[in-house]
Amino acid sequence: IQKAQRSRQISDHAPVSHHHPETLPLLHSTTESTRRYRALQLCRAQQKKFTELKQSAVKIQAAFRGYRVRQKLKQRHQAATVIQRAHRAFCERERYRRLKSSVLALVRKEVACQHHAATVIQSAFRRHREVVRFRTMRLSAIIIQRHYRSYTLARQQREKFLELKRSVTVLQAAFRGWHVKTDIRRQNQAALVIQSCWKGSVERRAFQRKIKAVVKLQQMFRTVLLSRVERTSYIRKRNAAITLQKHWRAWITKRQVRATFLKVEGCEIFPL
Repeated sequence: IQKAQRSRQISDHAPVSHHHPETLPLLHSTTESTRRYRALQLCRAQQKKFTELKQSAVKIQAAFRGYRVRQKLKQRHQAATVIQRAHRAFCERERYRRLKSSVLALVRKEVACQHHAATVIQSAFRRHREVVRFRTMRLSAIIIQRHYRSYTLARQQREKFLELKRSVTVLQAAFRGWHVKTDIRRQNQAALVIQSCWKGSVERRAFQRKIKAVVKLQQMFRTVLLSRVERTSYIRKRNAAITLQKHWRAWITKRQVRATFLKVEGCEIFPL
């Protein structure tokens, strides 16, 4: 190709009228080779560009599908978290309401007892006022201690609940991931089983159609063979009957001829 290009450059610089006739086929083949080489290079470049575009499209599709799946999982997880939060808040409110009602009933009962005791003590034992005040202060301290202890216990229970909630959230995420993978694997296996069953059904139907066609062909073939046998037997019997009729007619004819001949000889021997 390089020799042809050099010769082409030389021929381009040289006058047209000085070309030798033997160099014209070489110039033509050089031009044709250059054109084909450029076409081959252009085809390879287009093919490489198409391959790169195809790979980029496949990567974009995979990324978009992964993004959709992650968005769906995120939405489901957020919905489950909101439902759990609402349910737990409702349970905590109910528990707090029952605890509050029980505490208020207990406090009211104790206050009523205290008032009754104070009334009784004031009416019967006014001189023991300081003792009653001391007892009242002691009871107040006990109530304050109870409230403080209940508040401390509620705080500890809340911390334990938050830790348990985080653990349950992690376990739920792991279980949901495993469940999704298991569902996908089960769906793939079910699809494979359905495909195999469908292909088997199609093959069995095709095989049954072939068997029916073969049975029909066998019946037709047997019918043709039976008809040929019957025709051959009929022709043989017909030929035999024709032969018998021929011999019988020949024998009758001979008998009639013989009888006629005998009559003729009798007439000649015994004239009237």
